[in-house]
Amino acid sequence: MIPGEMLVAEGEVELNVGRRTLTLSVTNTGVASVGCNSPVTTTVLGSGTFNGTLTSVNNYTGTVTLTCGAGAPATCTPPAPIVLTAGGSQSFAVAASSATIGAFNFNVHGTDGTIAHDAAVTLNVGADFDFASATASQTVTAGGTGAYTLNFNPDGQATFASAITYSCSATGFPNLSNCTFSPTSITAGAPATPVTLSIHTTAPIATLKPPAVPWKPSGPLFAFWLSLPAMGIVAMGAGRRIKKRWVAMLGGGLLLLMLIGSLAACGGGGGGGHQSQPGTTPGTYTVTVSATSGTLTHSSTVQLIVQ
Repeated sequence: MIPGEMLVAEGEVELNVGRRTLTLSVTNTGVASVGCNSPVTTTVLGSGTFNGTLTSVNNYTGTVTLTCGAGAPATCTPPAPIVLTAGGSQSFAVAASSATIGAFNFNVHGTDGTIAHDAAVTLNVGADFDFASATASQTVTAGGTGAYTLNFNPDGQATFASAITYSCSATGFPNLSNCTFSPTSITAGAPATPVTLSIHTTAPIATLKPPAVPWKPSGPLFAFWLSLPAMGIVAMGAGRRIKKRWVAMLGGGLLLLMLIGSLAACGGGGGGGHQSQPGTTPGTYTVTVSATSGTLTHSSTVQLIVQ
C-alpha cells in the first residue's frame, strides 16, 4: 500500500514495517445516492412515473434493489435490481397508480443489503371520467338520423366535479351531415349521465330548373321601335326635297336596325332542365366523439352506415 492512498475496495491489506506484519480489514465506504422527480400528478384512470437516477459516490460498486416504502399507493412498480460500477450512474423509473383520489407520500428506498438511501416522493391522484357508446352501429338511408346512447360515468367520485362538453370530429364524418347531443353538456356535480348522440344525414333532392325569361326590350329600345313608323314617314317626306341617295342611305340604316332588333329578340329564350343535390354519400363512416372536462379529454368512436 502506498502512503496516503485511499482504500475503496473491500478486503485485507498487509502492512509490512520490517519487523512485524499488520493485517488491516478494509470496508467499502462508498454509497449509492437515489434521486427522483417529484411530485407527479395523475388521475384514477392513469399512472404516474417517477424518473430517477442511482449514482455511485466515492467509487461505490454493488447491486442496489429499489422498493416503494410505506405510504405508497396500492400499485407501485420499481425496476429490477441495478448494478452500479465505480463512478457510474443508472437511470430508473418507478410507476405508481391508485383507484383512490388523494396524495400519496412515500420513499423510493434503495439498498444493497448493507447501505440504504431514500428519495422522498409524492403522487397526487385526481378524479376522472369515462364514456362509451351502448350503440355500436347504426344503418340509415341518406336523409335519415342515426341515434346512439353514450354512457358517461364519474371515476373516483360519485359525481362529476366539473362540467363536460363533447363534440364530433370532422375527420371521418359523413358529408352534408351534422351531429347533436342531448343534453348539450353535463353540468358540474352531475352523477352518471346517459347522453344521446344524433347524426343527421341529408337526402338527395332533384329539382326542376325554371326556363329562361324571354327577351324583352328595355324602355329606351322599346320607344325606338315605336318611333320607327314616324321616322319612315319623315323619310318619305324628306325624299321629295333631298337627293335620292340620302333617302336610300336612310332606308338602309333603318332596315339594318330592324334586323339587329329581330336577332336579339330570337336569342333571348331557353328551355328548362333539372338540378340535383346529391345528399350524403353512401358508405360506412367511423365517427370520433371527444369529451372534455378541464384538462381531461377522452374519445370514443361510433359507426354509421349510410345506404
